[in-house]
Amino acid sequence: MNSRLSKSVVICFLFMLVSAYAQLDVSQKPVIQNFAPETYQAHHQNWDICQDHRGILYFGNDAGIVEFDGSFWKLIELPNKTAVYAIHQSPDQRLYVGGAGEMGYVAPDTLGVMRYISLNDKLAESNAVLGDSVFQVQATADGAVFLTDRILAIYNDGKFNLLESEDHFFGAIGLQDQLFIIEGTHGLSRLVGEKLETVPGGQYIRANVCFPFQQDKIIIITTNREILLFDPVAFTADDGESTISTLKHIRPERRSSLPYDVTCGTWIDSSHFALGSIRNGCLIYNIQGDQVFQINTSDGLLSDDIYGILRDANGHLWLSTNQGISFIRLPYVGENVKTSGEDSLSQTTVPFNAIIRSCENTINDSLLFGGAFYKDVDGIPVLQQTDKIFPVIPYQYNALRFTFSSTELGDFGNIEYQTFLDGFDRRWSRWNQETRRDYTNIPEGNYTFRVRAKKSNGQISDEAEFSFQVLPPWYREWWAYTIYGILAVILILLLGYFQRKRLILKAEEEKEQALIEAENQRRKEEMEKARDLQLSMLPTNMPKVEGLDIAAHMKTATEVGGDYYDCSVAEDGSILLTIGDATGHGINAGMVVTSIKSLFFSSAAETEGINFYDHSNATIDEIFNGELLMALQLVRIKDSQLTLITAGMPPAYYYHAKSNQVEEVFVKAMPLGIFPEFPYEEKKFTLEPGDTLLLASDGLAELFNSKEEMFGYDQVRDAFSQIATKTSQEIIDSLLETADVFRQDVPNDDDLTFLVIKKL
Repeated sequence: MNSRLSKSVVICFLFMLVSAYAQLDVSQKPVIQNFAPETYQAHHQNWDICQDHRGILYFGNDAGIVEFDGSFWKLIELPNKTAVYAIHQSPDQRLYVGGAGEMGYVAPDTLGVMRYISLNDKLAESNAVLGDSVFQVQATADGAVFLTDRILAIYNDGKFNLLESEDHFFGAIGLQDQLFIIEGTHGLSRLVGEKLETVPGGQYIRANVCFPFQQDKIIIITTNREILLFDPVAFTADDGESTISTLKHIRPERRSSLPYDVTCGTWIDSSHFALGSIRNGCLIYNIQGDQVFQINTSDGLLSDDIYGILRDANGHLWLSTNQGISFIRLPYVGENVKTSGEDSLSQTTVPFNAIIRSCENTINDSLLFGGAFYKDVDGIPVLQQTDKIFPVIPYQYNALRFTFSSTELGDFGNIEYQTFLDGFDRRWSRWNQETRRDYTNIPEGNYTFRVRAKKSNGQISDEAEFSFQVLPPWYREWWAYTIYGILAVILILLLGYFQRKRLILKAEEEKEQALIEAENQRRKEEMEKARDLQLSMLPTNMPKVEGLDIAAHMKTATEVGGDYYDCSVAEDGSILLTIGDATGHGINAGMVVTSIKSLFFSSAAETEGINFYDHSNATIDEIFNGELLMALQLVRIKDSQLTLITAGMPPAYYYHAKSNQVEEVFVKAMPLGIFPEFPYEEKKFTLEPGDTLLLASDGLAELFNSKEEMFGYDQVRDAFSQIATKTSQEIIDSLLETADVFRQDVPNDDDLTFLVIKKL
């Protein structure tokens, strides 16, 4: 674990504050259930945990955000598959997320699918913040607070306010409409405006962990392994009381010393709290400072390294560990756990609901609903279907699949479900543990799918509903039958006419078909010859040159074009590389390519670049009299010097590794074969390690899709800038994949040719 992540595991864990009507039963052992990476299909290392207002869990994972609703796991990835270290739900039920160089939030899209939305563009003026890892997120009524090692970033009303630490930040916690910060210079402080106000006696506090306790207090685990109890109410009263009333040791006579390295914590009930540790698993203490449980790998945990801990709405614990996710069912007196209540920032009651997780059309494999309703009621998102998520389904797509779950996360394997499609089913289904229901051949009409869940103790949840409409088939309308009659009369009249006409046309068609087949065969043979000629112009292998990574590729079009690339080694050891595009198609293009290939091998290696272009320009003009042209780029590399000459080709793209910038190298110059005395120019570059040059024909930039949209030269540059650090072959493969994704089923009508040179 790196130094920044080490600091991330000592943040304040602020989750749901609850009032417990049951007390922990220390006479019974907790029950453990583990979830390995193979189960949730993500990285083995997990960090933070959050439970939203619906009861769904979210885990910060090295691969992104892992979502769990009690039945289904789902991975929500961030840009570049960034790791997520911190998650917190705001009072308006928005889920804020922090990770490696990322600040943002998760929200449903118009189909109800949870998506990550980055806020990094709001921080464009602060590259220092964008480069840091966010190790804690604290959502407050005044905005979301993202905490990095050096910066406290407060996001509100679409913009960030930044506060820089004089030393570094340990963590933050919100309670009683206040935000408390633990910082290396000021110690335990309160954020007032954009300044830190040190709590009396808090100037010496450096805390690994802090978390709410008994709704209105904070437990602090210091770097000296002391357990302190902080009372924000006494602090804000400012009545002259001594420091001990706001900041004191749990057990003064022992100085509350812990024998473990603690990473996280949460309170359990009015008398107990739980701590996560490194190498010692989960530790449960009473308020007197006595350890009542130690739960580790010997008890069945996946790992003794605990990075995150959450007391869920049912009073049980979830652990983010170094090897997966663990659930601990805590024993309560009478096992009658009831939780409710709210703090100054968020409502934390999670009712026992059934949840519809998706609605899919099984005929065309389309998603109608992704599992997260999003409707504003007085400015608050609630679990309610919106008008935008009310599908009207054509009759030919009248087959649907519903998947569902429940917010009861502590009764694994025992939850049963009933479903009822109002307007289709006659009665509720039998109780069973299936979490999917399929419907086929649904008649036209308005429907509401309803589902409810039942715990093992017989408690039945609130219902979840999803409404939709199936349109009638067109052939059942009255006007359709009128058309049927008219068409029948017309068909009888036309049948006799077409029968006579068919016999006459048949003889003509057979004759014409024979001519077409002969012409198609002739064209096919010519195209095959042209394609073979085109491919024969290309080198079998690119040269292996020490210090350089060179790759080239040409993907031919459906109609043979005139793209060409080649390579040669001069007597002075310099490397010559060229790429070109001849006008026309078929044999004509092949003739031009043959000419330029002969000129390249006969004179390019022994002739200066400009002289070679002048000679080739005059030769092509003389041979083809200006009717056929050749666009060409020539690269000469000697030691670390690269010289580029271009004639009528698209821009080259040069990636400067040192500045991480892509330069568009565009030279206005006519193709070879039209102006014999055109003055061509050289562009020179000094190759630095990691520098990469991309040369490409116009095949990708002028590629069209089914919407007749052109890919464009700016998109070529942008695509290259994202992959410029890869190997030359990987760059070419990525560009070809980009072309296939863009054009979809539309065939490319021009060759796609690339030449990539990378300095190692």
